[in-house]
Amino acid sequence: MTHPAPRSIAFAALTAAIIASPMTGCATNDGSLPPPTRPEPVLTESGPFQILRTQTAEGFGAGQAIFIRGNFVYLIGDRYDDDTEGPGVIREFFWNTNARGDRTLFYGGREIVLTVDGQDAAKHPTGLTWHPNFGYWLGDTVDQRGVLHQIDFDRALSIGTLDGSILRTVVDDAAANGTRPEFIELPGGRVTIATSDYGDEGNTLRFYDPVALLTAERTSDPGVLVAESPCGPFVQTLEPGEKVGELYLVQNTTPGLGYRLTRVEVDEDGVIRDSEVIDFPELTDELEAFAWLETDRRDRKAFMMLSASRTNNITFGQRVPPTTLPARLR
Repeated sequence: MTHPAPRSIAFAALTAAIIASPMTGCATNDGSLPPPTRPEPVLTESGPFQILRTQTAEGFGAGQAIFIRGNFVYLIGDRYDDDTEGPGVIREFFWNTNARGDRTLFYGGREIVLTVDGQDAAKHPTGLTWHPNFGYWLGDTVDQRGVLHQIDFDRALSIGTLDGSILRTVVDDAAANGTRPEFIELPGGRVTIATSDYGDEGNTLRFYDPVALLTAERTSDPGVLVAESPCGPFVQTLEPGEKVGELYLVQNTTPGLGYRLTRVEVDEDGVIRDSEVIDFPELTDELEAFAWLETDRRDRKAFMMLSASRTNNITFGQRVPPTTLPARLR
């Protein structure tokens, strides 16, 4: 893997001074400790990543994945009831925006409990993805074994369970450590379902043919796996980038802890040709998912991150493009 050259110390210091600001105000005048401040921005070649605020979203247990459809955000987790391991759940949230433009997620009243006939059908959901030609695919990982379910999402949302909504199931036995599906277009226009392993060594980024998955029983069946490339450890989920062939590996830095994004660019054969690691050292719980949001008029790209914690499990941030800095400092 190749990595961009580091920014100069002068650039880093001045960029941090320009965009870092307190989360809740300045120090008090009564001698008490000042309120907490935002973490220092993480500097990358595509612009600094700045953490803005956190929120607690409830009702889905330990968060595992994010799926966005229109104005709704679906937070996916393995819910626990009365300290008993419960079924997986997909919970629907909507946005509320305050006068300052800060957005907060609110539960919209609908959820899908991932059961069939009252029994767990996706106990540990690890990804939900959609393509207009190939439908919705839900990943489930239990004891390092991955399963992919093609589902009728709208039916499931209307009835609140997966009863009658699983169209087909494919065992992801090509995976070494679970599955976390995401539709990714490769250079050249080929649409694939990408996934990766979670482990400390031997991880592989794999690309499956969604047409072959429509008739396969296992991902090891002929024609399903179309490309693969070695990648870094502890991949929780994947997120498409802003251009064809670009995607982000959403990772932990150590087993079950830490926040790391690795931006990779793959060629038409699915081989990683370039990468850039983005660590958030101030965030120390377990990152599970990352999703890009909108871009504002100043070309700042919003994002959200989901952790497995029960409180402060949503982190909002933005990527500030380097072009917002004076030309002589870029």
